[in-house]
Amino acid sequence: PLLMASLVTLTLPLALAHFERSAGRLRALSGLAVGLLTATAAVTLSRSGMLATAIAVALYFGTRRRSLLLAGGAIGLLLAGLSWGGDARLSPARAGRDLVQLAEVQTAMLGEFTPTRLAVGAGPRAGWRHLHVGRIHARRGDDDTQPSFENTYLRVGVDHGPLGLLFFLAFFFGGLAFMWRNVKRLGDPVARADLRATAASLTGWVLLMLFSDMTARFSTMVLLFASMGLGLGIVLTQRDGRRAVYRLVHYRHRL
Repeated sequence: PLLMASLVTLTLPLALAHFERSAGRLRALSGLAVGLLTATAAVTLSRSGMLATAIAVALYFGTRRRSLLLAGGAIGLLLAGLSWGGDARLSPARAGRDLVQLAEVQTAMLGEFTPTRLAVGAGPRAGWRHLHVGRIHARRGDDDTQPSFENTYLRVGVDHGPLGLLFFLAFFFGGLAFMWRNVKRLGDPVARADLRATAASLTGWVLLMLFSDMTARFSTMVLLFASMGLGLGIVLTQRDGRRAVYRLVHYRHRL
């Protein structure tokens, strides 16, 4: 569910951007894509995924009140339908209890590490080896042999230490801030809409990474870096004025 939620969060705003500027059969196809992605966000039954998608869509529409109200009404109807269908997880009380339980499990897992180990990092994807697995799972009530923090920021901090987490946050939030600063500076309306959609999608991931470990799957990491590259590439190729080009690797071969 979280893998599908991450995919929908990244693609739905882009599908909306294409729907708004397309016409004829292409507009019908784009509308179908928007409908399928919206339905997928609902049927994943991931609360954090649906909230992240809603945030991304709201940021994409921005100050356009009519579009924002329509999108909010559609999301509200979907949530009401799920609640009416018997999904008790959408109730505020249930969500609060699950959030407290998740925080307790994460606190217990962090308590298994010494301050020295947390300061230098446990190693990439090796943090679970330092946990007393049986004791953690006795609190959590499952039999998985490799517990997950279900939090990307905690996972990066435990695996790579505070310095690694700092580099990750600087890369992610620095690139995100760079995109938002240049949304209104682009002269091409198509590029501006795509950039806004990409930045809104990645902002939704800020929330999604609080409730899922996006480093656990290679596919989600590809989605993250591809989206970052798309947004930064749009800015650097469409922005007016001079730009610096840095050649990191240069290789020439006579074919």
